[in-house]
Amino acid sequence: GHVLMVVIDGASGIAVNEAYNTRKAPVIRSMTDKSLFTFYGLADNEEGVSKERGWANLLTGTTKNGLDVNQGIDELETPSFLQRLKEADENLKVSFYSSDTEFFGAFGSVADTKRKTSADSDETISDIVVAQFGGVQQTGEQHGFWSNETTPTSEVIDAIYNVDAFIGKIMKALEARPRYVQENWLVVITSSYGGVYE
Repeated sequence: GHVLMVVIDGASGIAVNEAYNTRKAPVIRSMTDKSLFTFYGLADNEEGVSKERGWANLLTGTTKNGLDVNQGIDELETPSFLQRLKEADENLKVSFYSSDTEFFGAFGSVADTKRKTSADSDETISDIVVAQFGGVQQTGEQHGFWSNETTPTSEVIDAIYNVDAFIGKIMKALEARPRYVQENWLVVITSSYGGVYE
C-alpha cells in the first residue's frame, strides 16, 4: 500500500471542526464516511506547544522531552519515522512537499523526491508522500488564530477552506491514476499543532 500524509500547520481541531460543520471543508467532510477521525488531538491539549514541537511530535513521536518550546527544529536529534522506515527498507520511496523551509530542511533530507510544492505528478508513485501546508499558520500569525477562547477567526476558517481545496486536487490526481484501486492508499490528514501557544 501507499500513504499520503497531509500536514496542515496551525489548524486546531476546534477550527477544523467549525470549518467541517459550516461546510468550509467539503473535501475533508466527504472523506469522513470512510475514515477514523477526531477534532481533539493531543497537541490541542498540551501547553507550550509550538509549530516546531508540533512537527517533532508528529514526525518523531517525541514530546516535551524531545524538543523544548524554545528550541528550533534544527536542534532535534530524534530521527523521523520516515528516516526509520528508510533504514528498515532501503527500497522504500518517499516524496516530500513542503511550504516551510524549516520543515523541509528538518525532515525532507530522507526523501527520494522533494520540492517546495504541493502536488505529486510522478508516474512512478512513492510509497509515502508527505505534503505540508503553511497557509493556516501564516493566516493565524497575520490575523490571529482566535476571536475568543473557543472561537477561531473567520480568516483561519477561510484558510482551512483553501487548504481543503488543495487536498481535493491531490485526491483527484490520486483517484485518476490508472492503478489507484490496486495501490491501496491510506490518507492521513493532520495538523502539527493548534495554532497558538504560550
